[in-house]
Amino acid sequence: VSTTSCCPSTHAAWLMRQAHQVTSEQAKTDTRVGWHLAGTHLLVNLSAVLALWAGFALFQAGTLSGPVLVLLPIALLGLAEVYAMLPDAFGKLGATIASAARLNRDCREEERQAVNEKHELPPETALLADNVTVKHAGYAPLFTRFNLEIEDGKRIGILGHSGSGKSSLADVLAGLLPVAQGSLARRDCVYLTQKTVLFEDTLRANLLLGSPEASETELWSMLEQMELAERFATEPDQLDTWLGSAGSRLSGGEARRVALARVLLNPAPLVILDEPFTGLDAETRSRIAKRMESLLEGKTVVSLAHGSDALPGTDRVIYLSG
Repeated sequence: VSTTSCCPSTHAAWLMRQAHQVTSEQAKTDTRVGWHLAGTHLLVNLSAVLALWAGFALFQAGTLSGPVLVLLPIALLGLAEVYAMLPDAFGKLGATIASAARLNRDCREEERQAVNEKHELPPETALLADNVTVKHAGYAPLFTRFNLEIEDGKRIGILGHSGSGKSSLADVLAGLLPVAQGSLARRDCVYLTQKTVLFEDTLRANLLLGSPEASETELWSMLEQMELAERFATEPDQLDTWLGSAGSRLSGGEARRVALARVLLNPAPLVILDEPFTGLDAETRSRIAKRMESLLEGKTVVSLAHGSDALPGTDRVIYLSG
């Protein structure tokens, strides 16, 4: 039996406040960067004009040659191009440090262990949420008295409209978001987040995050299942193709399928999928969903989406409402 009590309007309001805060901070940052770049360009151009004026005076006095006179302003303008990249570099440095902090927070061993220490799993049960309350600090609860028990090998679909708290619930079930009250226990799991995350590294390295011991044959087989084998077989480096801004650029659907392949390679007995088919057209989604039936055989699956057509095969569907 599964019962839920959620507050989608409260969650939507929280999301709106968070979005407004992020937008406001981003606007302030963009304004500061804009003024910085404008001031830098002004100073560089003035320096180039002054260098040309001073150099011309020295040239007339016979103490400076013509080629050096031309070189002075050009050198200043060249240095300006290098300096102009520094603000963006420092911005990426901050984002990198913040990302590392999130990774360290999400991967702390004691937090992963705490999920299962709170409650003992009954026999043949893959996940048990008992009177779970979920809330963000300073805000009203998103869910109260949430109960869910999933038997081994079952496939559960969870549907809810945007802002209903599906992704927050997925984070809780995966152990990334702590429960405020109640208890949660589950088997080892692998989690496909709503946001597609690929690292700027090779295709092979991204896939091996899901299963470090996977062979090259297994990687190609999974790419075939995701209809990506032909795409990368034509690349010069194939599995060693570099992904990201410095390498092969993937469409949203291709990136999602790479992330899905990485999850399906993982041997964890519990699989949590948040909007697994984002960016895929209906025909591709249907073909891959059919293949996932065999790829997920014997595993317990929790899939979350906004509509039933965005779910792989399920034994039971739960609707988030409030």
